[in-house]
Amino acid sequence: DGEHYPQVTYDAVAMLKKIYPGNFKGIIFLGGTEKLAISNLRGFFGEEVYTIKDIDIDFKAALEYFKPDIVYDLSDEPVVDYIVRMKIASFCLASKCSYMGPDFLFSYEKEDIHCIKPTLSIIGTGKRIGKTAVSSYISKIYTRQNVNVCVVAMGRGGPESPQIIRGDKIDITPEYLLGINNKGMHASSDYIEDALTSKITTVGCRRCGGGFGGKIFMTNIKEGIDIAVKLNPDLIIVEGSGASIPDVETDASICVIGAGQSWENIIG
Repeated sequence: DGEHYPQVTYDAVAMLKKIYPGNFKGIIFLGGTEKLAISNLRGFFGEEVYTIKDIDIDFKAALEYFKPDIVYDLSDEPVVDYIVRMKIASFCLASKCSYMGPDFLFSYEKEDIHCIKPTLSIIGTGKRIGKTAVSSYISKIYTRQNVNVCVVAMGRGGPESPQIIRGDKIDITPEYLLGINNKGMHASSDYIEDALTSKITTVGCRRCGGGFGGKIFMTNIKEGIDIAVKLNPDLIIVEGSGASIPDVETDASICVIGAGQSWENIIG
């Protein structure tokens, strides 16, 4: 940024190149002019420079231009505050690159669970915003078109080993739910709700923890996906949990946003 004296930034970039060996792609200039006494930044740094005018519009374009694996932030207040940095982190992770600075790291990790069946993920920006309802509605639409749907849902109260419920073949009664509860299991997990409301086959999984980018600490969803594939459905719907995202590479995604969430909470 232009709040740093150019020579200071130049020396910091030189240090960065020594610390992180690899192909240096270029510089994204975020703005600020207090200490900026030069106009030809590209000539001064000897590197490609992409100038940002509006971070909401231009930053993603800069990432598409450079296509980096890692973005290192050498800016600071007042050009970027912590709200802006959270936006930058979101842009980076969405562009499949990591974002880091002197004391932080948002690490992009590629989805490592592949599925041979057509898949749709339904994720959301928080808890209790309608992911299960949307999933159930979509399942009903496909079922009416004679498409065999299986939903794989993970929850914070999900089973230790993935469980199958054939919602089209059993009656999910209060007695049935009490039976699950008496076994020490969570009787209102999302996969049970899906089976009840959509009358389809569901696979219940569990997860624990959720990071800034939706990464999960622990889950058995890989085993759940394997089970779903063996059931041979036409379509597998993979549900997120809270704002956490299943580590499954899917063909398409739907993101559900809560009407009660603040605009800042959604876009920063």
